[in-house]
Amino acid sequence: MPRVSIIVPVCITEAGFGDTLRSLLAQSYSDFEIIIVNDGEGDQVDAVAEVFLDPRLRILRQEKRGMAGARNTGISKARGRYIGFCEPGDLWQPWKLADHVVHLDATPDLGVSFSASAPLRGCDALCDPLRECGAQVARPLPSGPIGAADVMQHDFIGRSTPVLRREVLRDMAFRRAQEDARDWYFDERLRHAEDTEFWLRLLLETRWKIAAVEGVSARHRVKSPRQAAGIDVQYAYWMRVMRRLTPQAPEFFHENLPAAHAYKLRRLARQAVRCGIAEDALPLAVESVKTSRRPLLEDPLGTLGTLAAAWVLRAGGGELLMRLFARRHGVSRS
Repeated sequence: MPRVSIIVPVCITEAGFGDTLRSLLAQSYSDFEIIIVNDGEGDQVDAVAEVFLDPRLRILRQEKRGMAGARNTGISKARGRYIGFCEPGDLWQPWKLADHVVHLDATPDLGVSFSASAPLRGCDALCDPLRECGAQVARPLPSGPIGAADVMQHDFIGRSTPVLRREVLRDMAFRRAQEDARDWYFDERLRHAEDTEFWLRLLLETRWKIAAVEGVSARHRVKSPRQAAGIDVQYAYWMRVMRRLTPQAPEFFHENLPAAHAYKLRRLARQAVRCGIAEDALPLAVESVKTSRRPLLEDPLGTLGTLAAAWVLRAGGGELLMRLFARRHGVSRS
């Protein structure tokens, strides 16, 4: 039986899917299986995977159920003691899996080990201000366990960075209705913010800890405007998650939700800038500051930079922004 199961949920066919599989198969820690969940994406996904002829690759097919549904299917068939996730198009460095196995083996109360991730070049237009940059940067991560407030405010855990203990997933399992024979881990009713909901629920309801390994061991693709969901849709799902979880810890949410709300609005403003959506960028950035001063006090350069970029875009300075982005040699994800 493999010690680790790596789940690759394919909900959108990515040009870099083959590169993803190559990076996973090249891991220095080799006791793993890769479970590809083809979420209604057709024969192309299977054709790419079958080229590798590696016995560690398994392909599961299902009718489209979204990211949460694809992950749940992969989890239900995983045989490993540890379970990792990687999105198609993203890459793992060769040492990534070994780092997480050592981390989890050495820390019995650690439920989730994750890493920093740096953006890959490859998108077009304003969506990818990194496309001319020779260097990429990733946001520094806390050295110790992170808490629920960190998850709400900073969105530290990328979709292709975590490796979990199987026991965590057993503790997180639930069923939507009594007659439902399937265990859910990620909430399939959510089409966005399902990761945020999962990590918050884990930290609020279980004893498990979440912490990062040192270094940048993953690379993620920046979504193009054609791939990224609308900003209003992302925001609506995020608010839905906050409303649903608030009754479980009302005092915690009363204390931490305003700052988390402000950070979320700031991230959406930055996304609007990257995608060249001038009519959204500045209102979101201004609303972020109005909602809570925490981001301004904790990260004044990031907040003021977002406001300035949104204002320049609103004033018709998209080309100027691109030159400034290229000169910076990297952009934070927060």
